[in-house]
Amino acid sequence: MKLRRDSLSAWKMASRTASVFGCLREAVKCLQNWSVRSIHEITERGARL
Repeated sequence: MKLRRDSLSAWKMASRTASVFGCLREAVKCLQNWSVRSIHEITERGARL
């Protein structure tokens, strides 16, 4: 029974870690999208001048 409990806690830890990395990946995607939009807006403003 102990082996099963240990493997369950390992699964929970792995799941939690994957969740954190998933959130970080989404945050990086959002940051990249934001920077691309910002650069696009700056170049559009420059073209208008």
